[in-house]
Amino acid sequence: MIKFPNMCSRTGRLATVALVVLLSLPVSAAAEDLSAGSLFKLVEARFTGLNSLSYTVKRTIVSRRQRTEDRWMFRYKNPAFLRVDYLLPHERVIILDEKTLTEYIPELKKAKKTDLSTMTAEKKEQTLGAVMGRVSVEGLRLGNYEEMQKRAVKVRAVTWAGMGTDAYLVEGKDPRYLVYIDANKKVLLRTEIYDKKGGLVIRTEASRFVEAARGFWLPQEIRTAYGTSDGFVQSTVVLQDIKVNERMADDAFRLAFPKGVEIIPN
Repeated sequence: MIKFPNMCSRTGRLATVALVVLLSLPVSAAAEDLSAGSLFKLVEARFTGLNSLSYTVKRTIVSRRQRTEDRWMFRYKNPAFLRVDYLLPHERVIILDEKTLTEYIPELKKAKKTDLSTMTAEKKEQTLGAVMGRVSVEGLRLGNYEEMQKRAVKVRAVTWAGMGTDAYLVEGKDPRYLVYIDANKKVLLRTEIYDKKGGLVIRTEASRFVEAARGFWLPQEIRTAYGTSDGFVQSTVVLQDIKVNERMADDAFRLAFPKGVEIIPN
């Protein structure tokens, strides 16, 4: 099965001021029974059980020097089809199945097909990361939660002020991280990643949740703040046209190249 683009595609970022105040509550008996691993699996299991998922993305990135905007459409069909139509700033199509990665740039009239079936797991991960990193949505999923759960040290029940909802806070170490999970919707509310010196490097915060299908919630907005060598950067992602478990034809994950397109094998 294909994995969706993960939450944390960048490291070494400096986050900004918190957007929501959290009030700690005494740990309930239910919270004591919940481990970091079980909470993380609840968040991820919502995605692995889907038949299909699609949405459009508008991402605005503001840095000290410029403001940029990206737009793309994401489509996934279980068990092994994924398509990204990148619209801005340049058109690009990415189609992925268990065996082949196809990249097509209409403006250049070039397409590249990469055989994934002969790659080692490590090489395959590197190849997909290089291509899909650009369209990953940080704060939507956990990413490598198996590694994160090994570093977890505490689970607490908290109240997410502003939304008035119960949540769980998972704290990890070496290096430190904080993950806030909505206790009812089983979605990520906020993530904070720290460096080895204890400095806050990235924060994501999700809001405007919509029930796209019965019991399946997604945020319509995710704000991310981090630091780069060029200063502070803030990103706002808006998800629209969210559709869950709707019928998708297999043809949507195939490309018929126009005449004159150069196909580059790899």
